[in-house]
Amino acid sequence: MHVEICKLLGVTMADLLPINVPDDSEIKERMIAEINTALHSLKNDQVEFIKDMLCAFSGK
Repeated sequence: MHVEICKLLGVTMADLLPINVPDDSEIKERMIAEINTALHSLKNDQVEFIKDMLCAFSGK
């Protein structure tokens, strides 16, 4: 299907793909920053609940 779209648009797959694809660590850091921003808008008990869930999930 991708090939058909490229033909229709008159481009190659390389034209459609970003040149600078972020690596996994950049993606992880961006997600952590988004989570941190979201946590700041929560009440203390909500943050504690999420902390407990993360600790349970990670086994700590």
